[in-house]
Amino acid sequence: MAPTVLVAVLASFVALDDRATPWFRTMMLLASLAILMLIPFTISAVRRQGFDRIRYSRRPPFRFIPTSTIPVIAALSALLITVAGITGTVPLFLPNPPSYGAVGRFSPVALIPLGIAFLGYLISRVRLPRGLTLAPGGLTWTEGRTPMRFEWNNIGAVSLATNDQGGRCVRIHTTSGIEHDLVASALGSDPAIVGEVVQHFLDHPEERELLHDPDAALARVVAPVSSSRRSPGPTSGASATN
Repeated sequence: MAPTVLVAVLASFVALDDRATPWFRTMMLLASLAILMLIPFTISAVRRQGFDRIRYSRRPPFRFIPTSTIPVIAALSALLITVAGITGTVPLFLPNPPSYGAVGRFSPVALIPLGIAFLGYLISRVRLPRGLTLAPGGLTWTEGRTPMRFEWNNIGAVSLATNDQGGRCVRIHTTSGIEHDLVASALGSDPAIVGEVVQHFLDHPEERELLHDPDAALARVVAPVSSSRRSPGPTSGASATN
């Protein structure tokens, strides 16, 4: 967070520098605004780690779901980065192209694909199915772009872990010895709670029919579930936002 603020402050300082060309000042101003707008996006991403939160679909079978909309602020930030790159690139084709000094001419050009790539990432987060489905027959989720499905008898154990990026995750241990990590942002709920629910139905096969009723299944494991912790999804259709 601190480096982001520092970069934004420095970019704003350059944008207000009267010695810089108007094109360069405009580019830096747009870039600094884009960086500042990423701060709430970062805060939101941290909150999506789902500490003590439960988000699930009330439409059977039982499915933990993350939010599925593009954050407006993040999308605007991606567009500003692209516009900043265009603003800095256009003058390079003028009869007397400006000098960007230490920044270099390549920097504004690089902002264009950077902004487009960031926007594409946001869109991909909506298009890719995420979440974890618990059904009487087993578990289903998407790993990258690959659908994963394991019957309950193929699940050896469930644990709470920290992945290589330092994020909390639910680790699914299969009977074949392969481990699968489901990160909090893909679950939409606290990994500790998700792991507890999965472990319960792994240990109690006689209760798996409850998974046809998400409210009853959750209440069987996590009780009581207060409204401050619960953020249920829609009763029909695709997943909804908080």
